[in-house]
Amino acid sequence: MMTSFNSKNYWLVILAFGLLVFSVFQNLGLVPLYLEEPRRALIALEMIFNDNWWVPTEFGEYYYKKPPFFNWIIILGFKVFGDYQEFSVRFFSIIAYLSTGLVTFLLGRKFVDITFGIYSAFVYYISADLLFYFTITSGEIDLFYSFVTFSAMSATIFFYFKKEYFALFVSSYFLTAIGFLTKGIPSLVFQGTTLLMLFLFTNNTKKLFSKFHILGIIAFLTPVTAYVVTYNHWNSFWHYFNTEDSLLTQSTERTLFFNNLTATLYGLISFPFLLFKILAPGSLLCLFFLKKESINRIWNNEFLRICAIVLLSNILIYWISPGTRSRYLYMFFPLFSFLFVGLVYKRQLNVKEWMIWNAIQNLLLVTFLALILYLLFDPRTAHLPNVGWVVFAGMLLFLFLIVFHLKKVKYRFIIMIIAVICSRLIFNLTVLPVRAETGTKAQSKQDALNIVHLLEDGQIFMYKDSRISRTSIFYIERSIEKIVGFNAQQAQGYHIVRADYWIEFSNCRSLYEFEYNDDHFAIFQIK
Repeated sequence: MMTSFNSKNYWLVILAFGLLVFSVFQNLGLVPLYLEEPRRALIALEMIFNDNWWVPTEFGEYYYKKPPFFNWIIILGFKVFGDYQEFSVRFFSIIAYLSTGLVTFLLGRKFVDITFGIYSAFVYYISADLLFYFTITSGEIDLFYSFVTFSAMSATIFFYFKKEYFALFVSSYFLTAIGFLTKGIPSLVFQGTTLLMLFLFTNNTKKLFSKFHILGIIAFLTPVTAYVVTYNHWNSFWHYFNTEDSLLTQSTERTLFFNNLTATLYGLISFPFLLFKILAPGSLLCLFFLKKESINRIWNNEFLRICAIVLLSNILIYWISPGTRSRYLYMFFPLFSFLFVGLVYKRQLNVKEWMIWNAIQNLLLVTFLALILYLLFDPRTAHLPNVGWVVFAGMLLFLFLIVFHLKKVKYRFIIMIIAVICSRLIFNLTVLPVRAETGTKAQSKQDALNIVHLLEDGQIFMYKDSRISRTSIFYIERSIEKIVGFNAQQAQGYHIVRADYWIEFSNCRSLYEFEYNDDHFAIFQIK
């Protein structure tokens, strides 16, 4: 089912990885920032404008929901590319995504073999929620945070097998410190759970009370304390925990303690289906998990058994949390990939299993082909320039892949991987241009550009609580290189004013009007 790789067929791996890298960078900066992206980029901008990389602010006010490490990563993108464009915001998250797959490959190669590592990495890479969703909105925090968290888990597993406990504790705790400075409390939970369950299940709990563990804690406390001391020069770090909308509330608001019984029960039932969806197509390998033999294959392999222990002990927290989002689970995707591949790797399928697996692959290929053809008839994409050529080339490509898939039986799995990646290439050329021109994010960006066009020298404020889209604020701040904050006074400058405050500006002429979240806003100038 999974052909071993050697010098004669490595070209397929190189081709697949090359296509993957091209696909995730192609049109990366095309779609305006949306969802949580503008918040992360906005905070990074304000740290630059304030000339203070230690104290994150949003709209000029202290921001306590996340520490600033990921904002530093975005700033690094700004500095490397010398601009504040969307590509710069998203670049290093894509590097983190590719690096997570690389760590997956290296770990799989070390403890099984190179072919296992390759397949595990690609099963991770082509997970639907990553390839067709989050590598597009990669200006959010989660791809980078998942890389850091999975790297900490990987360091724990790697050095555990080598029995190098000093390196285990110090490296994993240092990575946990980076995770804490990125997203806060969850990193401590992951580290504590991983260490406790690993040493508990391997009857080695005495290592938890060793000097190496103390050194690991020091490796965590050193960078965290350095940041806290530096932050305290400007503001109290305890505001991260004792304010209403803080790091603490962000870490606990989606747990079962803050949700009703109905929501909790629904989450418990729907969670496995959510996992199956976001991990597809790799999750289809779970079809072989229904047999006792498959479970035994996992449990009898020490590496896979430890991966399963780390995965199950950590993911349980999210299973019982009704507010779980798919992006919170990305650090577990490589562990799932190990287990999915482990179910079938070097296993001889019987005739029935072979027929089912090939039917699934053929169905996926035909579905991709049909979706490409549908682009000509979908009113959202039919008007795109050159869509006919894209569809024509895409159909030829997939017809070739289908023929190759049918003729080269031993390469069918890697061909399927290449087909999924090729579908992302077509997605980039058709769906992304539509997203760039339609929807609230496109309108918010256009509103911002229209506002900036009206501005002369001077400051612009949001009047009282007249908050507009973060996407709009990002593009305004990016253009004028000034922070757009709130102001309750009619100070000199430009004001973004919600409709219920327009009467207070009756002596001024509206320069521009627009809508956001069903509210009407206008720009007024006080001279």
